[in-house]
Amino acid sequence: MKIRTKRGGFTLIELLVVIAVIAILASLLLPALASAKRSSIDINCINNSKQMLLSMTMYVDDNGTHMISYEDVSGDKALWIARLQVDYSAFQSTRCCPATKPPDPVSKWKAPPDDPLGWGTADYPWEWTGIVSNVGSYALNGFCYGDGWVEDTGDPKTYFYQKLSDVTQSATTPYFSDSIWVDGWPTETEAPATDLYAGADNNGGMDRITIARHGYKAPGAAPRLVPAGKPLVGAINVAFVDGHAAPVRLEQLWTLTWHAGWKTPAVRPN
Repeated sequence: MKIRTKRGGFTLIELLVVIAVIAILASLLLPALASAKRSSIDINCINNSKQMLLSMTMYVDDNGTHMISYEDVSGDKALWIARLQVDYSAFQSTRCCPATKPPDPVSKWKAPPDDPLGWGTADYPWEWTGIVSNVGSYALNGFCYGDGWVEDTGDPKTYFYQKLSDVTQSATTPYFSDSIWVDGWPTETEAPATDLYAGADNNGGMDRITIARHGYKAPGAAPRLVPAGKPLVGAINVAFVDGHAAPVRLEQLWTLTWHAGWKTPAVRPN
């Protein structure tokens, strides 16, 4: 005689318990995965900054320690972008932080719909159109243009670094930084952008680089309106003249030496 045995199975309650456990584990794991992804982006951005810094260092050395000019001798408005890419670094990706989703090909670049400037944002690169269009997400410190004072009719000895030897505080003098535009001229009296996602262009300096691309939840979650005087969240990555690159909190940007006559303000401008 065969004895039939009842095959066991999960009850509805048991299934619900398993699903609940999986949901709890997922809720614990997803933030960790998101954090790891942001950390990877931050590291890759630092590496990009160092690569651009190396290219610029070689350029300046080959140029007799004269800082790069605003335009090249042909006047084609190539700025620093094309000259460094053609002569020292052929990698388009080094000019784009991995948080900015560069278009491929460049011709597919479109101004972000929620960006009032039509430039770049915390999570999208800018486009510079010269003879050839280029995209990127970093800015050259405009005071490192050797002939920048000619464009601005300013005093080169007061603000601009004409030669590498003019940089007396290389460890705190930025060369490149995350930005919504290709260059910028930060001064100690300028207030930050109130929109930490799209930035601004009221002064052409601090407002271009005060974006929460790093050190916050995610670039796309950057605050769109920060009231005057309120602390700034997030950070940008900065590559310095002495050869190192590091993240800098937005609140600390006024402690760096952006130009030759820099005087650190006692209080961050609002």
